[in-house]
Amino acid sequence: MTRHHTFRPLLLYMTIAGAASAQPAPDAPSVRIETRVHQANGPALAVNLTIFSKDVIYDFAGPDESEVARFEMLTGQFVLLDGGRRVQTDVTNQFLMEFATAIGQRGEPPRPWLRPFAHPDFTETYDEKLGQLTLEQPQLVYRIQTQPGPDAAVLRAYRQFHDSYTRLNAIRPGGLPPAARLALNDALDRRGCLATRIERQLSPADPAWISEHAFAWQLSAPDHERTQRIEGWRRTFPRVSLGAYHAKEPAAPRTAAAPAPAPAKP
Repeated sequence: MTRHHTFRPLLLYMTIAGAASAQPAPDAPSVRIETRVHQANGPALAVNLTIFSKDVIYDFAGPDESEVARFEMLTGQFVLLDGGRRVQTDVTNQFLMEFATAIGQRGEPPRPWLRPFAHPDFTETYDEKLGQLTLEQPQLVYRIQTQPGPDAAVLRAYRQFHDSYTRLNAIRPGGLPPAARLALNDALDRRGCLATRIERQLSPADPAWISEHAFAWQLSAPDHERTQRIEGWRRTFPRVSLGAYHAKEPAAPRTAAAPAPAPAKP
């Protein structure tokens, strides 16, 4: 089935603004997702392990798992922790929503190739039999292999986390405008699906970026040890500003009485 779908990010930002702070369902799931990012048949350029443990989600980046994003479904807030520098910083749902809204309200992005990410206008094609979803517009195509979500609780947590994580990536150095990926998340959610493979390509001449996602529905003993280690980091690591955290340089801890950092300019 093919249909044209114009994604309206400002409407979605406002619709979901309160959803991220809604209380999670009592049947919040336990899920494990291993992600590998590469180009064509090349080696892995990034690896992530994402653990859904009841109403908290942990995303471990890199083979050494030293950088972690901890997401609370109840508040929609991230805590970013750097095990190498032993620091942490808070990123609130309000900050992410305001940043994403500011991007959506801007006109043309500073670089033309960013326009399809900032103002998507996709045509959707979905082959239900093969589970293949395509979102296509000039200069940006997503090809997604899907699988049905196992239950409503997993789908709710998956959508909430990935929408918030998409906005989190937008504030990171070199981050892309979030609207195109939010449109992808929305297309998956409307079909009750999870993505097992996502291919993103700017043009036929450009190499495609591919992310592969392997799901498991139970957590292992090492997974529980990982989450317990992060809770220990939260209790002991000093807090720094978001700017200092992203600078990757030693920074003086921010006291609890100090004001939170101002939103960065998009």
